[in-house]
Amino acid sequence: MRRLATLATVLASLAVAPAAHAATFVVNDSGDAPDQTPTALNGQCRTASNTCTLRAAIQQANATPEPDTIEFADPLGAATIRPATPLPTITAPVTIDGGGDITIAPGDTFPATFPLLVVNAPSSSVPSSTLRLLTLEGDPAGPGRAGPLVRVGASDVLIDRVVARNSADDGIELAAAAQRVRITRSPIYAPAPGREPIALEPGANGGIGPPSLRIGPRRGDGLLPVTGSAPDGVVELFRGDPAIGPITFAADSPGGNFTFLPTPEPAPGEKLSATATDTSGNTSPFAVATTPSDVVSPALLGGVATSLSDVRIQPSEPLDPATVQVDDFTLVMAGTERPLGGATVAPDGSSVTLHSATPWLNGEAGIVTLRGAAGVADPAGNQNLLPAPVRVGGAPGDFIAPAVTSLKVNPKSRICISKGPRCPRPGTYVSFVSSEDGQAVFTFVRGRRTLGTRRYAIEPGRNRIRFDGRIRGRKMTAGRYKLYVGVEDAVGNISSLQPRYLFSIRSTSRRR
Repeated sequence: MRRLATLATVLASLAVAPAAHAATFVVNDSGDAPDQTPTALNGQCRTASNTCTLRAAIQQANATPEPDTIEFADPLGAATIRPATPLPTITAPVTIDGGGDITIAPGDTFPATFPLLVVNAPSSSVPSSTLRLLTLEGDPAGPGRAGPLVRVGASDVLIDRVVARNSADDGIELAAAAQRVRITRSPIYAPAPGREPIALEPGANGGIGPPSLRIGPRRGDGLLPVTGSAPDGVVELFRGDPAIGPITFAADSPGGNFTFLPTPEPAPGEKLSATATDTSGNTSPFAVATTPSDVVSPALLGGVATSLSDVRIQPSEPLDPATVQVDDFTLVMAGTERPLGGATVAPDGSSVTLHSATPWLNGEAGIVTLRGAAGVADPAGNQNLLPAPVRVGGAPGDFIAPAVTSLKVNPKSRICISKGPRCPRPGTYVSFVSSEDGQAVFTFVRGRRTLGTRRYAIEPGRNRIRFDGRIRGRKMTAGRYKLYVGVEDAVGNISSLQPRYLFSIRSTSRRR
């Protein structure tokens, strides 16, 4: 009897005070009702309507010190939860996993400039609390009413794949006490003017600073790298400017001295941003860099012998004189490679004169080439690509570049380039007058970007050439373009790329 009484006492005590354990709360109501669970049923989440809201789930998770989980029921789909007042501060370890579908945004009565989520759970594990696969929206119309969207006052918090945008304050804010807060693959953008997407109070996250970040210059292999330095750990690259957004995660890389090769490469003027996370798990604010307007590699256009031992070379753009070395060039005149005794660069880098140690005869011409890629660079640091030989006109002889006048494009607007019912005559005619025969060089520019060139054989006088709308074998897209026309004569004299002409290509795709 004594044993039975003891067993009954133990069972009764377990019924009154069940053992504490981690719980998973499944939110199945996108409303904002508070928790109404009786004390005896702790570990459950129940509002007066017998459902579980996000507010009720946070209240239940705060009731026990164990690391709980808050998930969202599948029938909610891509729900938006709009709390009318600030949600409870998270004071116990919890993982809130939105599954990529759930958005939290301020309700109509939500007080201005209050956080949507506050995490103050003590650090009892790593991570202590996690926010994952959520969207935090300060106000779709922007700039927001809620903000900062998340305030973290505790350590060892993970913010993973959270989109935070349109804050009325900072995007994510870390209090001074917050350490080892890792923010990964999270597009955070469009905070209030003058505020930060990720803001660290003094001392937060070990005082980690943003990485250094630079786009370009173009390398001799044709790639446009994104480089910089950061603490050892991980650097995450985003496309876009977090100050205005949107931004998208692009890639990550080990810290230290890092290099990214984003695909497609950034266009001139495009902004990229990056955060750094050190080996302790401290994530930095964003760094931002802008793609330079000049990311085009220099090349040699041609040359002309100015004497029987000197050749003047014209590059496609001025070169950095410090990068020009005589050993970078090969000169062949009259079929024989000529040893070079030196090179003189114009002060502005607009030309290079090579001095041969052995002369050639009157009228003998040849070719000049760079020995390899990355031999020379322009003032922006863009290196030359794999070189191709260019012609050198003989001396003495013709040193006058051809003149190009009377440039016209017909039609010049709404040109179509894909033959079909709406485009019976694709392409356009380019006409101009040249003072010499040779090759016409058509250079196409869109905005500030040079897209490429086409060459056509021409004769002195009026020339009329049909342009089919292709550059490097690919059709040009609809838009406005500039056409520059120059002429290179038989001995390598090249006119400047003038005059300029504006034209536009229209789309012939059918609307559905």
